[in-house]
Amino acid sequence: MRKLLWAMIAALLLPTCSAHALKITSRSSGNIFTANTPIAVDVEGAQGSVKYDITDYFGKRVGGGDSKESTITLPITSPGWYQLVCHDSRETAVVSIGVLIDREDAKLPSDGHVCVDVAGAWLLNPKDVKPIARIVRMAGIPWVRERILWSDVEKASGEYSWGKYDAVASAWAS
Repeated sequence: MRKLLWAMIAALLLPTCSAHALKITSRSSGNIFTANTPIAVDVEGAQGSVKYDITDYFGKRVGGGDSKESTITLPITSPGWYQLVCHDSRETAVVSIGVLIDREDAKLPSDGHVCVDVAGAWLLNPKDVKPIARIVRMAGIPWVRERILWSDVEKASGEYSWGKYDAVASAWAS
């Protein structure tokens, strides 16, 4: 009986206890950066120093080190996909980082041959649409296909309400 009572007390108290949580964040939407610009990440909740390793898409180690700072500037300058793994004395955190060619605000080609199918009105939180649209533009993708559920647009015969689709289309067009 005593064990059951202690288990119940522990179950009630544990969710309110703060747990150690190593977390990696960046100030760039989706952890997408442009080449030849400093790439900094914030490491939160670390216990002591943080050891970090960076590998590229092919699994080749391209950087790493130790840091006692809460912000780490990464030695990545080339376009590509990278994985950052941070370890402290208790746990490990992993994030993906993308580096794109700096298009220097070049206009997107109207005759481009690349498209992305987003379904943003269905799948994205409205606050995430503009950052995702920025990433699509950074990647040089000129066309975005947005899925539409017609029953959302025409709820009654001949009456159209574009609602969330207008907002998403504006973000893709900006």
